[in-house]
Amino acid sequence: MASNKQVAAGVEMARLKFGSLGAAAFSWSTCLIGTTVQEAYASHPNLRLACDRLLSEHVAELTRDLAAAKARYAPRASWDPESVGYFMQCVLQGAFIFAKAKQNAEIATASLGHLRNYLVNLLGHPENERGVAV
Repeated sequence: MASNKQVAAGVEMARLKFGSLGAAAFSWSTCLIGTTVQEAYASHPNLRLACDRLLSEHVAELTRDLAAAKARYAPRASWDPESVGYFMQCVLQGAFIFAKAKQNAEIATASLGHLRNYLVNLLGHPENERGVAV
């Protein structure tokens, strides 16, 4: 069995290899960090801390993007970008779980569609560079 230090190093290496959003974070079958923390949070506290840090880094990236989008498209809105970033991460992690349980991506795809609709609702109907609603 791998030690906390070995697994944490593996998680960190995957993050560095795939970037903080990570290729694994966008595959339908798994999120290495989410899966790891689900399996080891109670028995490996150092590993849980490493996973928390990596997941929190992803939420911080989402928060920065959401804050910029809010400033541009919904500056008077009362929602908190960090809270929405955590919500997005929760939807993604849940989508990965159901994709694994169902052995297909249909529910995950639908969930991400609902997430997109929610974001459109929060931001109004933002336009792309050509002035076309997205």
